[in-house]
Amino acid sequence: MIDHFGRPPAPAGAESEGFKKILQAVERGNTWVKLSGGFRLPGADFTKSLARTLIEQAGPQRLLWGSDWPFAAYEDSLTYAKAIALYRDIVPDRATRQAIDRTAQDFYFR
Repeated sequence: MIDHFGRPPAPAGAESEGFKKILQAVERGNTWVKLSGGFRLPGADFTKSLARTLIEQAGPQRLLWGSDWPFAAYEDSLTYAKAIALYRDIVPDRATRQAIDRTAQDFYFR
């Protein structure tokens, strides 16, 4: 499980060597990426771009969402409701979010 989108560096993001290696690992199997801590990344557009690339190249069956609670270092500015709103923003398609949510169920309960 790779957390925090793999935290690729800006501005390269999805074009960075490290992120490309993450996609290769996902392609080989037994690797999942957690869409969590997007608020820790350099900005909304950067985070959306990474989410879009992961959805397109890894597919929702290899993605999980996490709130990243307890929001260490962001306790005063982030709430669980804001974390969910960020998830809805970076994955605007409800069916895709539901597929990502099912991945978590399959990952943890099978």
